[in-house]
Amino acid sequence: MFPGTSKSALQSLTKLQEDIKRSLEQIGYEQGSSMFEELNFPDYNDPRDSEFVRDQLINVIQTLDKISEDIMYLNQPVQSNGYLVKRSNGRYFLNDLELSSGVLVEILDDDFEWRLTRIEHSGDYYAVALGKSIALDNRKCRIRV
Repeated sequence: MFPGTSKSALQSLTKLQEDIKRSLEQIGYEQGSSMFEELNFPDYNDPRDSEFVRDQLINVIQTLDKISEDIMYLNQPVQSNGYLVKRSNGRYFLNDLELSSGVLVEILDDDFEWRLTRIEHSGDYYAVALGKSIALDNRKCRIRV
């Protein structure tokens, strides 16, 4: 990949994200919502066709919403960057930031690739993308705003 290609790709995708957001608003969909009852879907003579088209459109809407959220996420600056440390209270910290269940982080896996994941707790804290058996202590991590 040539220098600047990722940046220009993100800029182009950011424009697409704005178009997606505008389109979803035009059809009455609120981003992050799972409410589809108020949206107007086409009706067909055969109710099975109406249901099929409705289900497919909901799938497209949810996919576009996810794409929009992912692009917005990538545009956020890294807020904190460092190594995870487990403190005496059993909680993990990234610098002075205490992590709890549900926190979205980017973490380096064993192949030194960044993985977007959530921190969860089940007896101990773990990164979902890495699995419960992978220790988090001293693992490189970053959090975006």
